[in-house]
Amino acid sequence: MSTFYYNRFSDENYLSQWSKHIQNQSYVEDVTKSVMNSSGKQTKDFSLIVSYQTKEISDTIKTATREQVAAIQQSTNVICGTFEDGFELLSDNLQEISYGIGGLRSELNDMASMLDWKLSLLIEQQRITNLLMGNIAVLLRIPDIQKERQYYIEQGIKFLKNAIFDSDFYEDSLTNLLKAEKIEPSDFFALHRIGLIYMYSPNHLALDKAEEYFKKAAKYAVAETNSGASVTTNYLTGDLNKNLSGQVPTNDSIKLQAAESYLFAGRSCYIQGKLNEATDYASKGFIIVPQMVEAGFTQAKALAANNNETQAAIVLEKVINTDRFYSLKTLSDLDLCPKPCIQSLLKKLQQESTEKASQLLHQCRQQQILGSNASDYLDIIERLVNKNTYLTSKKAIDLLEKDNNWNYCEPLINPNQAKSFNEILSMIGTVNTLQYYKSGGRMIAIQPSFVDEFTKRITSETQWHFPLNAMAYNTKSHSGNFKVYDFLQKERKYNDTLLGVLINLKATVQQFVDDNNKHLAYLEKVRINADNDNIAASVGVGLLGGLGGAGIGFVIGIVFALINEIGTCISTGTGVNAGKNNGTILLITMLIAGTIGAIIGYFSMRKKND
Repeated sequence: MSTFYYNRFSDENYLSQWSKHIQNQSYVEDVTKSVMNSSGKQTKDFSLIVSYQTKEISDTIKTATREQVAAIQQSTNVICGTFEDGFELLSDNLQEISYGIGGLRSELNDMASMLDWKLSLLIEQQRITNLLMGNIAVLLRIPDIQKERQYYIEQGIKFLKNAIFDSDFYEDSLTNLLKAEKIEPSDFFALHRIGLIYMYSPNHLALDKAEEYFKKAAKYAVAETNSGASVTTNYLTGDLNKNLSGQVPTNDSIKLQAAESYLFAGRSCYIQGKLNEATDYASKGFIIVPQMVEAGFTQAKALAANNNETQAAIVLEKVINTDRFYSLKTLSDLDLCPKPCIQSLLKKLQQESTEKASQLLHQCRQQQILGSNASDYLDIIERLVNKNTYLTSKKAIDLLEKDNNWNYCEPLINPNQAKSFNEILSMIGTVNTLQYYKSGGRMIAIQPSFVDEFTKRITSETQWHFPLNAMAYNTKSHSGNFKVYDFLQKERKYNDTLLGVLINLKATVQQFVDDNNKHLAYLEKVRINADNDNIAASVGVGLLGGLGGAGIGFVIGIVFALINEIGTCISTGTGVNAGKNNGTILLITMLIAGTIGAIIGYFSMRKKND
C-alpha cells in the first residue's frame, strides 16, 4: 500500500526516484496472477498482494527517520494494531466484495490504485482488452473519412496493452497514438493514453509532457467536444465485465474520465515536486467525482508535503470516511503519517469508531437473553471492539449493522421458562394419574367434559401464538433478515411473551387439576356410600339365609336323631329309650345340623346377592 514518496531531501532527482519506483514489472505481473487464474477468471487470492505491500512498507520504514518511525508506530497502534492485522482486514474485505482486476472501476478508489500507483496499469490493460473486443470505429464514432485515425488508435492500444508487460512496445504505441492525435487533437481518449506512456514507460519518461497530456485530456473531457467520447468513456470507466452493447452513455461517465485525467495530472505534478499544482489538479478530480477517493488522497498528500497539514487533515478525513482502508494507506505514507495533525485525525477516528461500536454492543448485550442464538455473533463483535483500533471497530460496526437471517433460540433454555414448563408437565402427569379410578372390579372414566374443557383452554392459549419450541416458531412468518439488535429485541419479546403464556397455561392446568380432584372426590364419596349400602344389604340377606339354614338344620338334626334311635332299637330288639342320654344326643345333633345349615344359608344368600 506504499504510494510513491518523493524525497525532496535526497540527492537523487525526482525523475530518477520515479524511474526506480516503476521499474519492478514483475510486481505487476505477479499481482495479476494472484487474482486471476490461468483461464483469466477471477480468484480471491490476495495473499501475494498483501505480501508485496508488507515488504514495501518495511522498505519505507527503513528509509524513515527515527521520529517518522515513532509516528508510524503510534498511528499503527491506533488504526489496526499491527500492519499484519490491518492487511488481514483488508484481505477479508476484498474477498467479501469479490474484487478482481477485471472488476475494478476507473474511480481508482478500489484495490489496485489504493494499494500502489503502479497497479493503475492493470486497470488500463483490462480496459484495453475489453475495448479491443468491440468495434473501435463505432465506439469512437470515427467518421469514414478518418479511417486512418481508426487504424492508428487500434494499433496504439494494441501495442500499449503488450507494453504494460514488455516495455519495448511503448515506442510503437506512442508512435501510433501521436499520429491519431494529429488527426483529432481533442480526442481525450488518445491524449490520456499518451500521458500514461510518458509517465510509465522507462524509455519515454517525461513527466512534464505527461502532465500536459493529462491536463488536455481532462479539459476536453469536461468540454465534451468529441461527439463519440461519451460512449468510449462510459465503456472505459464503467463496468468492465459488461458487454459494450449493454452500456449506455451517461454524464457521470464523462465526469469519471475527466476526474481520472485530473488525478494523473496531479500525480505527475507531485512527482515533479510541483506541490501547488498537484493539489489543484487532484482537488479538481475530487470535486468532480467525490467518490474518487484516490484523488482526495493525492490532494491531501500534496498538501501535507507542502506543510499545509491542517487542510490536509480535513481532506483526508473525507477520504477515510468514504473508504476506511485509506487509513491503512496513510500509515505508510511519509508525507502524511508523521504530521501531528494527521496523527490527531487518526486518533479521533479511532475514538469515535470505538465509542460507537461499544455503545451499539452495550445496547445489544442489554437485550440479549440467556441462550440467544446471537451470543456467538456478539462474542466475535466484542473481541473486535476490545482490540480498540479504528479498523476493528469499524468492522464491529459493520457486523452490528449487517442484516442476518436469524433463528430464535429454544425458549426453554431460559431457567424461568424451563421451571414453569416442568411444573406444567408435572401437573399434567398428575392429571393423567387421576383420569381413572378403581371401584370394585370396574374402571370408571372421568367425565369427558373435563378433558374437552382442558384441551380447549390449552388450544386458546397456544394456538398460532407461541408454541413451546423455537423450531415451530421459526417456520412461521416471524423469521427474516434483521440487524442483530432488532433480532435480540424480537427474541426477548418472544421469550418474555412465552413466559407469560406458560404462566397462564400453568393456571389453566391447575384449575383443571382442582376441578378434576373435586369431581373425583365426589365420585369416591358416591362409591364409598354405595359400598356401605351393598355391605349392609348383603349381611342382612346372609342372616336371613343363616336363620333359614339353621331351621332346616334343626329339622334335619331331629330326623337324623330319630333315625338313629329307631336303628338302635331294631338292632338291640328293645323299645325306644327316652332317657337322659337319648335327649342329649338329640340336642347335640340338632345344634350341629342347625349350625351347618346357618353357615351354608348365610354365604349362599350373600353370594347370590352379590
